[in-house]
Amino acid sequence: MIRSSIVLAGTIWVSLVAVVPQGLAQSLKGSQISLERQNFQAKRHDFTYLRESAQLRRFVEAGILVPVEAGESHVLGDVSFPYARPEV
Repeated sequence: MIRSSIVLAGTIWVSLVAVVPQGLAQSLKGSQISLERQNFQAKRHDFTYLRESAQLRRFVEAGILVPVEAGESHVLGDVSFPYARPEV
């Protein structure tokens, strides 16, 4: 009984995954609530809001920000400043 339930659950999962159209990728565009949460955390950790590219360059030179490169799990597309904090 348990084995047949596991097989059935696996079959349903595979069926649902197969329905998702290929080529659909997740977006990093956040919801309003997600963006508000990010802003709250940025303020909580006293992160600096960079308003000019010169500020960004200073942060990179100081090692506060590091380059982000494309990898097996993600692609960068048309990114003006591919940098993030090392924790990212």
